[in-house]
Amino acid sequence: MKFRQLSALEAEAIIRWQYSDQYSVYDISDASKESSVDYMTDPGSRFFGAYEDEELVGFFSIGIDGQVPGGLYDGSALDIGAGMRPDLVGKQGGGRFLQSVLEFLETETGGGNFRATIASWNERALRAVSAVGFIPQTTFIRSDGKQFTIVVRAGGSPSTPPNTPLQPTSSARRLPLKGK
Repeated sequence: MKFRQLSALEAEAIIRWQYSDQYSVYDISDASKESSVDYMTDPGSRFFGAYEDEELVGFFSIGIDGQVPGGLYDGSALDIGAGMRPDLVGKQGGGRFLQSVLEFLETETGGGNFRATIASWNERALRAVSAVGFIPQTTFIRSDGKQFTIVVRAGGSPSTPPNTPLQPTSSARRLPLKGK
């Protein structure tokens, strides 16, 4: 799998992705589609596309976009968020996808701890992160009553080295999803 910063065309494809059933909460709302493309292609937002044979199969983000309001976060880990193309979801490829993302991030940052925040009802995502070494750290309930689980994967070094190009910042804004 290869990774690169998203182009506008790729971001436009992602905002059109439609997930089925309860996973539709991950769809990007119609009202925010245009601003989402701008956000996802802004280098400061740190969104990357995942490609197999030049075909877009998913994406990931690092930094504040991987955090959910209501959770407690510190600088001990690099926050990540990820999504796969809807037609690939549920076909046992999530663990392989996440492992490729983590290997890329370890190479780019020199290692460190990684953290993800997942809707507690999303058992598929929780199984996928567990398969690549994430361990549940805590849960919290957001102001709208939805529960989330924060998972952490310890890396080879205690934290992400300072001044790496992928170091999270607090200046990015969050991608507006329907139910995140």
